[in-house]
Amino acid sequence: MFKTHNEDEVRRKVVERISIEGIPEVVPQEELLEGKKNWFKVMPKERKYKSTPHRVQYFEFLSDIKTLPWWNVEELVLTKNIKQFYYGLDVKMHDQKLWNYIKLQAKERFPDWKPHFPKQDIKFNPVTGEKDITLKIKPPRCQKNIPLHAMEQDFCEDFQGWMYN
Repeated sequence: MFKTHNEDEVRRKVVERISIEGIPEVVPQEELLEGKKNWFKVMPKERKYKSTPHRVQYFEFLSDIKTLPWWNVEELVLTKNIKQFYYGLDVKMHDQKLWNYIKLQAKERFPDWKPHFPKQDIKFNPVTGEKDITLKIKPPRCQKNIPLHAMEQDFCEDFQGWMYN
């Protein structure tokens, strides 16, 4: 067993310190709590969202995902099931290839395919000197209305009309 310090040496240093400085005073609990507040620096928030996150958005084209901020694209590719409207085999195959490309780019931190990277508006507080970073995010290119298929209105001869309650 190795000892990291000599016990006699430690006792000698304690006696020497007490003889020079005297017995230390006990610090009250309130002063300790006030002192602890100054131990850590308050970190500013990195992002300020002006729009509500996790809104449901409908994109007409899969390439319109490029207009989303990069962190939304990273979250989007982690979802397991994305439902799309399929207009034919060619569109479906093209979208699948594009979706696989987007997933690969997000995995590799977007080396070629660049989604929207917001611009930073940095302001300094003149009193405290702290940074205030605001991200300027452009709205994504998405559809205003949900695409709905036309519904047949005369499917039954006894049909009078729609009733909403």
